[in-house]
Amino acid sequence: MKSSHFRKNNRLETYNYAQAGIYFITICTVNKECVLGTAQIVEDCAKISLSSAGIVVADSIRAMGTEFMTIDDFVVMPNHIHILIILNRAGHHISEIVRYLKSQVKRTLGRNVFQMGFHDHVIRDETDYLNHREYIANNPVRWALDEYHIT
Repeated sequence: MKSSHFRKNNRLETYNYAQAGIYFITICTVNKECVLGTAQIVEDCAKISLSSAGIVVADSIRAMGTEFMTIDDFVVMPNHIHILIILNRAGHHISEIVRYLKSQVKRTLGRNVFQMGFHDHVIRDETDYLNHREYIANNPVRWALDEYHIT
């Protein structure tokens, strides 16, 4: 019997995701549950307090840099993460990199915290890059307005 579950491929059809470039990645937790931490907003200041799972995720992201790849910036939110990844040269497909991160987190925690798939955006120019860096920096403050924020 065929599965009725269908996942839409949201990758650009003609783009080579293994080529050098900058990628903005978003990965949500299973059922968008807030297992990575909590967010507190006090007088327009945001503080994300990471849970033990959130600390594992942050440490796993920090450990990912290699000679072919740089983690430019990232934020761990209660139920999702955003990462700016720079592929310095062609080689590994962005899906392989995300799969590796998810597997490292699952191996360390002994359970899966991330949903299947991820969202990506190929950074096209300096303005796009700066906008996404600002988005990461402001994401904790914008938590109440964030599309992944579920109360």
